[in-house]
Amino acid sequence: IAHSVSFIDFILWGLAAAVIQIFVYFAATMMIKGATAELIGNNVAVGALFGAVSISIGILNAACLT
Repeated sequence: IAHSVSFIDFILWGLAAAVIQIFVYFAATMMIKGATAELIGNNVAVGALFGAVSISIGILNAACLT
């Protein structure tokens, strides 16, 4: 919030980061066939992959916003 012009500017950047995070999740599920079924079946490897992708994109979003 320190570098935002206003509170609305802060909210808009936060929404943009959230949209990117959701888009990357859906892109990852499209690239891995049957990912939803694997997650429902408690496949730890797919869950760990999606967790790593989510964390890395979150870190990248945070770095871009500072």
